[in-house]
Amino acid sequence: MSMIEYTVDGAVAIIRLDRPPVNALSDEFAAEILEAVRRAADPSIRAVVMYGTPHFAAGADIKGFGTAHAEHSA
Repeated sequence: MSMIEYTVDGAVAIIRLDRPPVNALSDEFAAEILEAVRRAADPSIRAVVMYGTPHFAAGADIKGFGTAHAEHSA
């Protein structure tokens, strides 16, 4: 299930972050955001609106830190 909704209204790209409860950034979430931003690089897009539901973003998802460290140490 995607955590990003990407829509276009005329020349405006709209990127909605939807990773409840606070849109905390994980590697997967960041990759989806990057893909949406790449899509918005289309020359026909003149503006980008990015917002979160219900909040923009709380920062990094620290729950994933231990997992990522363990994977790199193995």
